[in-house]
Amino acid sequence: MFLDEPTTGIDPLLRARIWDELQRLRDEGRTLLVTTQYLSEAELCDHVALIANGRLVAHDEPEGLRRSAMGGDMIDIETVRPFEGSALSGVPDVLSSQQLGPRHFRVVVEDAGSATPVVVEAIGEQGGEVDSAREYRPSFDEIFAELVRRDRETRGEASDAEAAA
Repeated sequence: MFLDEPTTGIDPLLRARIWDELQRLRDEGRTLLVTTQYLSEAELCDHVALIANGRLVAHDEPEGLRRSAMGGDMIDIETVRPFEGSALSGVPDVLSSQQLGPRHFRVVVEDAGSATPVVVEAIGEQGGEVDSAREYRPSFDEIFAELVRRDRETRGEASDAEAAA
């Protein structure tokens, strides 16, 4: 079954009911091809093809796209006192870090479930104290933006912001 933007202009409650029905049809063994302008709906699909400027940017399961865009799982960490997230660069399982504020940073790890206790312990060993640590799941808007940015960079194209400047 082919559906071209079946939820455009529909209120959120009816949109949810439509997706419940689409998932029921899928569970009965039907194949559905759905186009949507609502990126949050893409997470409800088994496979997603991201298209920008008429080109296929990426194709995978939603979780595969998330990991591809972000480089792994992400953990948001807030500390009691200022802490420099880059100090975790040598910690096993930490692939990268991004400082978001003096007490707030995000680390990319292979697996958030197993890496969170390792990261929290490493912060403690370096004199920091964790106030909160939780897995961060970027929205599909963020995933789409990152994959499109990367695709444009690979092709040597300017971003929309650069082109407007």
